Amino acid sequence: TVFFVYVISSAKSEFTTFNKNNVKSVETVLTIEKELNFYSRVTREIMLGGDLDKNLALLNSELKTINGLFSTLASLSLDTEDKLLISQAKEKTMFFLKAARDLMNVLREPKESREEIYKTYHNNFSPIAKSSRVLMKKVVKNELEQSKKATVQFENRISTWTKLAIISAIFGIIILIILTGFISSQIKSSLSITENGLKNFFDYLNLLQKDVKILPNLGKDEFGHMSRMINENIQRIKGQFANRKKAITEFDTLCIEASKGFLFHRI
Repeated sequence: TVFFVYVISSAKSEFTTFNKNNVKSVETVLTIEKELNFYSRVTREIMLGGDLDKNLALLNSELKTINGLFSTLASLSLDTEDKLLISQAKEKTMFFLKAARDLMNVLREPKESREEIYKTYHNNFSPIAKSSRVLMKKVVKNELEQSKKATVQFENRISTWTKLAIISAIFGIIILIILTGFISSQIKSSLSITENGLKNFFDYLNLLQKDVKILPNLGKDEFGHMSRMINENIQRIKGQFANRKKAITEFDTLCIEASKGFLFHRI
């Protein structure tokens, strides 16, 4: 039972680690991708003439969300190279997003046309955006690969724990069989000793044998209690038999003396 509790506890711990460091990492990086797509849609909405204040507020909110997601992703990573890759992706992405937001803010100036802003955005920020996307693809690919490896490792651990549990169960059954056999043998031995002791005692009572031996100590269980009771009776009966034997001997002596004419003897 203790071993099985240990197995379950270890499996639970392994799953918690797997869930925290791999599933959450993949979930976080995919959420970043989703938020980046949303950020891009809001930017296009501004360029197409959408509500500037509303969409700029959305961009600011998305910046905080994406920055927090990158921090979460970095905290979940245990690999140094992975942390470096995430840091680079965060730096490139956040630089591009902030620059794009600041560029959208320029539209508040009446002299700036959307066409000029779009040209500036396309010419100056497209390479940054492309570089950011490349890094994000690497991050996504890396997280998915690590998750796949972790999944295989977790499955192997579960398989190992299962095998250990089966071996433990078989080992436990073998021990149980041995203990049951040992206990059964002990009971059988005690029962046989008690049975033979009673038989010898009854033979002694019926004068079928001249002496009876004391039973060995059988412990503190029921058989031990029975053996002590039998031994007490053996000792008491042997004492009574000794007295009777002495009386018979004396009577026999008296009879012999009387047959010789010595009638003054008394018993």
